[in-house]
Amino acid sequence: MVVEENNSTLTLSASLKGGLGWLLHPLRLENFRGPWHFILCLTLQNLAANVIVAAPLFFLYPNGHHPAADTDFSMTHDLWRAALAIALIAPVFETLILQLAPIEIARALRLSHVVQFVLGVIPFAALHFPMGIKVGIAAGTVSGIFLSHAYLEGRTNSLWTACWITMAFHAIHNLICVAGLYFAVWSTSP
Repeated sequence: MVVEENNSTLTLSASLKGGLGWLLHPLRLENFRGPWHFILCLTLQNLAANVIVAAPLFFLYPNGHHPAADTDFSMTHDLWRAALAIALIAPVFETLILQLAPIEIARALRLSHVVQFVLGVIPFAALHFPMGIKVGIAAGTVSGIFLSHAYLEGRTNSLWTACWITMAFHAIHNLICVAGLYFAVWSTSP
């Protein structure tokens, strides 16, 4: 069997040889039909990475959980307030403070693309580690990698494109997480 990939042919075994290579292969904005297609595919890739990383952490650290999964968490009782805070407010402020600021400072200092990328990941991960090791690794580090990548991909077009793509991607991801929390935890709480 032959698989077509970027105008080159690979045997099926060669294309699957990387195992999770599809997950680690960075998506390029220029290879998509438009920014929304890029955002949706990046969201799916990020969610898959979160599940792959979080599942073993659940078994390694079974007692810890995300604070939002706690039935005493203040937003537990108000789904709309949680959705607004997690899916709208957080993506805007976190993009501006945790991606735009460090990456644009690194760009102004003419630091390498790798340094810009890392400087977009570190503050996002640091913000999430106080919520526990699972949240710090799965949500902070893994999602930080994807958010930094989204920002840098959008930045190839413009500052505005980098901001709105990162914010939209982050909002969609968080909205899916809020829905998951609602169905997994909040809907079953008294």
